[in-house]
Amino acid sequence: MSTRSPSQNKITPSFTPINTRLLQRQCAACGQQKTGGCNECDKKRLLQRRLADQSAPSEAPPIVHEVLRSPGQPLDRETRSFMESRFQHDFSQVRVHTNTKAAESTQAVNALAYTQGKNIVFAPHQYAPQTLSGRELLAHELTHVIQQQSQVNQLSPKLRVGKPDDSSEREADNFAKWVVGGELTQPPTSRTTTATNWLQRACLSAAACAAPIGGSAEQFGQREENIEARSRARRGRMAPARARASGHGGHARQLEIFLNGQSPGLLSNIHGIFIDQDLSPGTGALTMPCDELVPPITGATKPCTFVHGSLNQQALAFNTTTDPTIGGISREDWRVQTLQILTHEVQHVIFDSTARATPPGVTCSRATVEFELSELNAMMSEFPIAFRAIPAGASATDPARVRLNNWFQTVITNPSESISGALKALRCKCNCADVDAFVIDTFNFVAASWTPAEKTAFNTELQNPRWAAFDLRWPL
Repeated sequence: MSTRSPSQNKITPSFTPINTRLLQRQCAACGQQKTGGCNECDKKRLLQRRLADQSAPSEAPPIVHEVLRSPGQPLDRETRSFMESRFQHDFSQVRVHTNTKAAESTQAVNALAYTQGKNIVFAPHQYAPQTLSGRELLAHELTHVIQQQSQVNQLSPKLRVGKPDDSSEREADNFAKWVVGGELTQPPTSRTTTATNWLQRACLSAAACAAPIGGSAEQFGQREENIEARSRARRGRMAPARARASGHGGHARQLEIFLNGQSPGLLSNIHGIFIDQDLSPGTGALTMPCDELVPPITGATKPCTFVHGSLNQQALAFNTTTDPTIGGISREDWRVQTLQILTHEVQHVIFDSTARATPPGVTCSRATVEFELSELNAMMSEFPIAFRAIPAGASATDPARVRLNNWFQTVITNPSESISGALKALRCKCNCADVDAFVIDTFNFVAASWTPAEKTAFNTELQNPRWAAFDLRWPL
């Protein structure tokens, strides 16, 4: 499914000036902006804070100074233009550091990113302004650039590591959320601070989050878009009639008939189901605004779901024959799997179009995590389909129970999109308590029509020790 950057109202921001000898960082711990958190990671974080409180903040190690003395790279034109329009500030002097030495320095201060003066240093894979989370991280660090601008040309021989919860960090969080979400009604307020010589930070887990996250919907979507880019560009150069000549963009009417028969009313949430011949083989279906297809489907007021043409042909066989196998699997397996695919896609639309308040006490921006929450919601929507297909009194070896077990195995562990990947991605963006609150809120939304037995069965399985290696920490 695709997302668009929200429109932004231009606000002239006001920032707290910070001495440039303060090195500000995006911190590496499970939690981020408030006291409290989760389990073992939280215990470690609290211990680290107790130790820090007993003495002056620790100084940044020599490798940090080495990186800060290196030239770095300017922001690319598109990113700079985007950020300058939001901040109303000139970022032409900002230098980004993303090389191996920069990565080593972020590990030395346990950070995803840190800022000193005009320099922003990123851990591996964290400079990603084309993504929602990467854009928020960069906006956070650019706030620090502005905070430190009064002494931007000075580099102190002594830099101290800042605290993750001071006023300048809250200000940076506040403005970064506005940049990606557009929901702030007033600019971040100026605050005074007595801290100097600090490396400032906002907490995230560098060690756990530096590498690509297997199972993250956002990262999976980016990979699939890259795979599709060439064929979509080629089709974009065709005349519309030629582009559609082979059925591309055509109605998948057999799948619509199938969905109406299996789950009456569900289809009404979307404009329809259509064939996308440029869809990557790794994507089962895709839901996005209809006019984003090339050539566009115009006049739609709801999103479209796009599928491979082969799935529509299989639906024809299901609808018009009694063949025991469809698409190379048993008829019942095909029915369950296809209904799960389509329900998953429509559930994205239901979730994304329903306004929901941020859970009480949560400080993490919903805009930052909405993509992963939508995917988590869609994956969970598949469960009752497989669960309800189990006959009463079925044994452990019954094909329907085996199918449900296989579904859990896939949805929890799949390296492309999975519950474990979504949870890890969420925990790389918010503190553990906030993630738990968002997960509970999302579960309650998608499971509103489930029976008590279905809710119990799902949550019991997510707590099963056999998934311990995936560190689910399911909060229900």
